[in-house]
Amino acid sequence: MSLEVASISKAASQPDPLSALLVSGNSFATNSRLFADTRPVSAVLPLHVSPTCPLDQILIGFFNSHRNILSRGMLLETVIGPQKASVKALVHTELSHSVHPLTKVMSEVMSTYPYVGKPEQLALFYLMHQTMRASNFLRMILVSTNLSIQWQISPTKENYIFMPAWLRPTVTQITVPHAAWIDNVPWPGVRDLLIEQPEDYPYRLWTENFTQNVSVNWKFDLSDALSETDNEIVLHSIFEKHIRKLKNWTVSSNFARIVPNLMPAINSRDY
Repeated sequence: MSLEVASISKAASQPDPLSALLVSGNSFATNSRLFADTRPVSAVLPLHVSPTCPLDQILIGFFNSHRNILSRGMLLETVIGPQKASVKALVHTELSHSVHPLTKVMSEVMSTYPYVGKPEQLALFYLMHQTMRASNFLRMILVSTNLSIQWQISPTKENYIFMPAWLRPTVTQITVPHAAWIDNVPWPGVRDLLIEQPEDYPYRLWTENFTQNVSVNWKFDLSDALSETDNEIVLHSIFEKHIRKLKNWTVSSNFARIVPNLMPAINSRDY
């Protein structure tokens, strides 16, 4: 069994944070709202507010610009690209014209963070690609077409299962409207705090400190994190396995000094 397949199988077997709540026919109350939800977990999307920062504008603008493409009947996989995204444009910015539009826009986003180490850029690129495929593009389908729910979610259920369990939306993410950028934060408990206390953790405070202080603790050469095949550059399966383990994501003591209230959620071993 390959490392990729093993990682997917392990992720699929891990308990989902929503599975206890989203049981067909069951109702539950959250934030004084009563839900009677019969949808599969993979079909329940994060609730977003209007763009709050440039990153939100880029992401939501990209979603909107591709809605008409889906509504005209183009295959979903053509619109969102392959499961294993090319990082060629992130490694060689001059080649951005030759990659899929989704990976191009993500590469452009990552290039705006000059203080992020290259392994961390690759890792954050990976998280963004996972959340965009599994959540936001499902939203595009729901908005853009009149096809049945079951048909619409069938291609994205695999994407949801492929996500690390800790990256899947929390109950707070699906019940409380929030800024889209929060969905790409690694730690579930931190995502919840950012949503519950947006005035304490605005985008600029978070991104300036997180990008300069996060590490995925990759101890090998950058070239070892990449795999070149068929004129494409993708993440090596070993690196992918490494960043799918949340324990490998850490922050510096400087970050802890600036936002100490987030550290218990970062250091938690509940996920």
